[in-house]
Amino acid sequence: MKRVWIILMMVLLLAGCGTPEPTEPTEPPLGAGPGSHILSYHSDTYNDYLDYRVIGKSEQGRNIYDIILGNPDAKKTMLVVCELHAREYVTSVIAMKQIEYYLKNYNNKVDGTKVSSVFNECNVHYVVMANPDGVVISQNSKPRWKSNANNVNLNNNFRYNFKSMRNDDGSYTGKRYESEKETKAIVKITKELKKQKKFAVVNYHAMGEIVFGDYSGKNIALKRKINA
Repeated sequence: MKRVWIILMMVLLLAGCGTPEPTEPTEPPLGAGPGSHILSYHSDTYNDYLDYRVIGKSEQGRNIYDIILGNPDAKKTMLVVCELHAREYVTSVIAMKQIEYYLKNYNNKVDGTKVSSVFNECNVHYVVMANPDGVVISQNSKPRWKSNANNVNLNNNFRYNFKSMRNDDGSYTGKRYESEKETKAIVKITKELKKQKKFAVVNYHAMGEIVFGDYSGKNIALKRKINA
C-alpha cells in the first residue's frame, strides 16, 4: 500500500513532462474558472473514472470546483490544490492536462504500472482553481497580482501561524484566519476528506521544491524514499 502512495505522489509532483498533445482543448477559460463545459465533457466521456462538484464560491461569486479522479470508494485520497496565488494560474493548466493524461491512459501502463490499479486504491480530488477572482485580475489588469478580490493572500489566510498583517508585496493576510470564501472552501473539503480516509495534500505553486509532512515518526521511511 505504501508503494501506491509513493507512485502517486511522484507522478503528481513530476507529471506534465512529456505529456502528449490532447485532442480536445484542456486549457480552461482561466478568467472564468476551469469551465463547466470542459468538466461536463470529460465527466460524460469518462463517467466511470471522473466526477466533479462545486465546493464553494469565490468572493465575487465564481464557482470553485472539486474534480474527483478515480475510485470514489477508495480507502485513500489525495487533495491537489492549485492557484492559491492568482498569478500562478499556470498550475491550473498543468492540473487540467494531468487529469486528461490520466483519463486517456487510465487502462494503460505508465512506467510499468497500470494507472487504473493506482486510482482504484487512491482517488485524487483536484481543486484546479482555488482563486478564480484573482486570476481575472492578474490576466486583465495586474499581472503580478497574488491575492483574491479582497487583496487577501489566501496562502496566508489559513489558521496555521496566522497573524493579521500587511505583507511586503502589499497583500493582506486578512482580518482573521479563514475570513475568505475561497479559504473556507479549501478548509471544508480538507476536513471532509481527512475525516473519511487516509489523506494527503499536494499544493501546487509556480515555483519551489518544498515537501511538508510528519516524517519524524512512522513516516520516516517515506521521507527517505522522497529524498532518495
